[in-house]
Amino acid sequence: MSGSVEIRQATAADLDLLVQLRVEYIRADLAELADDEEVAITSQLRTWIPANLGERYFAELAFVDGLPAGIAVLVVNEYPANPRFPNGRVGTVLNVWTRPAHRRRGLATALLGEVIALGRQLGLARLELLSSEAGKPLYASLGFVPSSDDHLPMELTYR
Repeated sequence: MSGSVEIRQATAADLDLLVQLRVEYIRADLAELADDEEVAITSQLRTWIPANLGERYFAELAFVDGLPAGIAVLVVNEYPANPRFPNGRVGTVLNVWTRPAHRRRGLATALLGEVIALGRQLGLARLELLSSEAGKPLYASLGFVPSSDDHLPMELTYR
């Protein structure tokens, strides 16, 4: 990696940056946002993140030469136990994203390394994520494997 790199866990003081990076990620990876959608998402994030930071929501931030360059988020969920997660605690990895100018320099690997270590420290039974095709080699290099779950992901949307 070129330049001075810092990886650290987000704090309440990072709220504006966390919201900004989430919106950038959504725009780049998921969809363009209509103005009203962005307002609704931003509003929810400004309430939800502080209410969950350090308990259910953890974000690792990467900085290059003091400027924000990437993020990886861990959301902790608790469910009734089963053989796949006997303690009921499962981490979901979200929003792994590096700004385009800083890609292919190992930042995502470093961020995910911190998330993996944090999941272990928090006593999670496992980490889950949804991967893009481009992300599969990165996740595989860190030990992620395709889920052995034979259940098909499905959803019902209420909007």
